[in-house]
Amino acid sequence: MPTHWRKPRVALVHSATTSSEASTNLAHYFGGCLALAGYSDVKLIRFDAKPGARPPEKKALMIIPPGEKAPNVPNARDLFFTAALDEVKDCQVVVVCVDAPDTAACGKQLAKLLSAKRDDRTGVFCLQHGCKTFAELKGHLGEAP
Repeated sequence: MPTHWRKPRVALVHSATTSSEASTNLAHYFGGCLALAGYSDVKLIRFDAKPGARPPEKKALMIIPPGEKAPNVPNARDLFFTAALDEVKDCQVVVVCVDAPDTAACGKQLAKLLSAKRDDRTGVFCLQHGCKTFAELKGHLGEAP
């Protein structure tokens, strides 16, 4: 690895209030695998459609990476839990894992935050369960304020 290379910062945005924990589990698993790979600093960000979300509990994750048989614990230096959505401004990659009903609200807030960045080289990916969530998210991200 070149000496001038820096780890990219990856934000995984998941739903804070949900009837199921599918988006949280997906974000935590994917984030844990990225952290275990050692190539990125991962921020697990809770998205709350209602303002005033409490910061999440800090808890250790045990991940069984693909192809492995035993669980592994990601390094705490590479995996951060946060409730501040504005931290996506510091990230080079944003992966949206929110529940389908939160897609529109999340897309609107991300559009505001990402349009305020000086550079426009942030990759936004959609890793959601639901019909047409990518199209909905893309539609809101295209609407710069």
